[in-house]
Amino acid sequence: ASDSIYLVKRFVPTKPEVNCPQQNGNEKTFTWTAVNGATNYEVSTDNGITWAPTNSTTDLKFSATSTIRKILVRAVGDELCNA
Repeated sequence: ASDSIYLVKRFVPTKPEVNCPQQNGNEKTFTWTAVNGATNYEVSTDNGITWAPTNSTTDLKFSATSTIRKILVRAVGDELCNA
């Protein structure tokens, strides 16, 4: 028997609702609704081909000159498993 504990990343089935970007000075900010059970969020700027974790829980900032016009967001949760 092992006393190891593993942390498993799982996707939360509820999807965050992404709002239209707001521009403030030199920044463009996308925001989304928080999802119950999410410990982090991942964002795609290429229509879901690649995903990257965010450093924020409900927003993502880009330069105002960025050509990004759409983002996808998915909620991620952590689950502890004993092995």
